[in-house]
Amino acid sequence: MKIDLQSGSFWAFVGGLVAVAALNSWLSRINQFFFFSRTVEPAFEQSPRARQITGSYLRGVWLGCAVSVLAYAGIVAFTRLSLVASL
Repeated sequence: MKIDLQSGSFWAFVGGLVAVAALNSWLSRINQFFFFSRTVEPAFEQSPRARQITGSYLRGVWLGCAVSVLAYAGIVAFTRLSLVASL
């Protein structure tokens, strides 16, 4: 079975996965604000270590999104499951 790249449903589901990753990225910024503003000294919030923590989390979110999209495309391509069941 081939992935039908013209299928609107396939791209809608991929868009949904990207939307979840974008939501997690946005939530990480909100968490960063509350965590850094309430639990650490104000000077730490803008420090290189704080940026490294945040950047590491964001890389993990987007790497997870890429893996999810690849896994979804692989399941659609190599199984007989429907698009919804594959998701």
